[in-house]
Formats: sequence, structure tokens, C-alpha cells
Amino acid sequence: MNKTFTDISGHWAESNIKPLANKLVVDGVSDSLFQPERGITRAEFAALVVRSLGLDTSSTSTSFKDVSSSDWFASVVAAAVKAKIIDGYEDNTFKPNAQINREELVAMVVRALNYAGAAPVASGSQTSLAKFTDANKIVWAKNEIATAIDAGIIDGMTDTTIAPRDTATRAQSATMLKRLLTKANFIN
Repeated sequence: MNKTFTDISGHWAESNIKPLANKLVVDGVSDSLFQPERGITRAEFAALVVRSLGLDTSSTSTSFKDVSSSDWFASVVAAAVKAKIIDGYEDNTFKPNAQINREELVAMVVRALNYAGAAPVASGSQTSLAKFTDANKIVWAKNEIATAIDAGIIDGMTDTTIAPRDTATRAQSATMLKRLLTKANFIN
């Protein structure tokens, strides 16, 4: 299979998107378009992770008050919760249609690596965050982000910014997913 999209030619994430598209892990928004700079929702990324890991999606039952068993994403959310890849907010919501931010994306990827038995060695130190002038904007996932930086799962947006609260793009999501699958030895 040699699937590609017209709008990723020359894009910085092309080499990460193409192999995932060819393994049917990621889809385009159409046969010819991927829209790499578009945002991705929390439910959409949960679906990618669940599909990548081949998790059992037979259950649609979750305790989130904003996830109904009839929602297209109910089974992937249930599978991701069971695998401890996602948890919700304090108000018992998952916010499936909210655009995922970089902090949430990294946390899900690190947890997916834990699930896959390929947990990166957590340094437990925040020294890898020191070079990022906006590290103080990380709300709750400092350890996950530090671990992901040390493991080569996430790069800064620049040499000095990590942009944890920025909305993640489809290109960033595919790139982190490719790195996850490579670290877990699911793809080479």
C-alpha cells in the first residue's frame, strides 16, 4: 500500500503520517486530504490510540456524564479508560469534543506506552523542562512531559517553548503516535 495525501507533501510530519496511513492507523479527512494543521478532539485521539494498540472495544460503558453509550466514541473511550490511558476531569466529564492540547496528548501517549509495556524510564526530575521558558504553563502533567522529552516522544515547539496548553494538530498527533508505536516496537 502506498497511501499519501496531497496536502502533506513536503510537510514536516509527512514521514510520520504516511506510514500510519499505510498501516490504516490514521485516516485522511478525505481520500486525498489529511489536513495536518487542523486540530484533533480528545475522542478522535483516543480512537487513534485504541486502534493503534488493538484494544478491545466491545464495551461502551463509561462513568463519564458526557459520554453516552450511543456515541461513536463510547467504545474507544471505555477501552482507553480500562487501559488507564485516559481519565476525565474532576466533574466526571471527558469532554470528548474538546480540542486536545499538547499536555493532554503527551499524557495519553506516555500512559499508552505504559500499557504497551514500553514505559519510558521516568527521570523523575524536571531538569528536561528547564530549557523551556513556558514550562510553568504545564498544569498537571509535568512528570509525563519530562518523561516524554527524555524519551524523544515530544519536542518543543521551538528550542525554548513546549506550548503545553496549545491545541495539538493532526500532524503532531500522528507524529507522537508514530513515536509511541516505534518505542513499543509495534512498527519500525
